[in-house]
Amino acid sequence: MQRGGSSLDTRILTDGDIDTFSMLPRRLHPAELGGKRRLITSHAAENLFWMGRYAERAENQLRLSQLVLKWLEVNDGNKDPAFIRLLVQLCQQQNLLPETDDAAAPSWRAVS
Repeated sequence: MQRGGSSLDTRILTDGDIDTFSMLPRRLHPAELGGKRRLITSHAAENLFWMGRYAERAENQLRLSQLVLKWLEVNDGNKDPAFIRLLVQLCQQQNLLPETDDAAAPSWRAVS
């Protein structure tokens, strides 16, 4: 519409009956709403939503921690420096390790 397009209403003429079937839900009247009870309050639903988000985040951090620990256990003597840097970056992004600058890097980061 903003670039010069247009919109038209289409009318179809018929001599027969018109089908009024619609898949849209019908409108509720105030009397119908008065008798309805909520299964859960909106406040409780919002709290459950955020609890689910935090639980999912915690699960992802736990899986990453398990991956790192398992990898360190299996590859005790054969550590690839590029892969370790990647693991450190992932752990820092997930707040599992504190972010540090390279000048003050702890000994476990200084892999050659």
